[in-house]
Amino acid sequence: MRRRLYRDLSDIRTEFQRALTEPPPTGARAAAWWPLVVAVERIVDATTAARVRVRHGAPDPGAGEVAEVSRQLRELAEGLREVEVLVPVPAAFTGPEDSVLAPLRQEVEAARAVASPRG
Repeated sequence: MRRRLYRDLSDIRTEFQRALTEPPPTGARAAAWWPLVVAVERIVDATTAARVRVRHGAPDPGAGEVAEVSRQLRELAEGLREVEVLVPVPAAFTGPEDSVLAPLRQEVEAARAVASPRG
């Protein structure tokens, strides 16, 4: 599953890089979405890193922390699918700073910030 996800992300990156060279409006739209593509790649990398850390002896994250990250990701995805104009999607994580998921929480928070409109 992880390999397929990385392959899909690579395909998306390639398509976006191609689209960035297109004249407006395609190039401008691709440029607007590019930061979110990068943010999603970072989320996948942070997820992989957390799994590797657990495999090497780090404590498993608590079920509540996993549920919170999952909820934040679902809300981000739903927000992007349901609106044509971005709306603020602030993240308010409360997990422990020394958790294996702390870097992932930071990346999800960054992605939500990228997906929020600039005022």
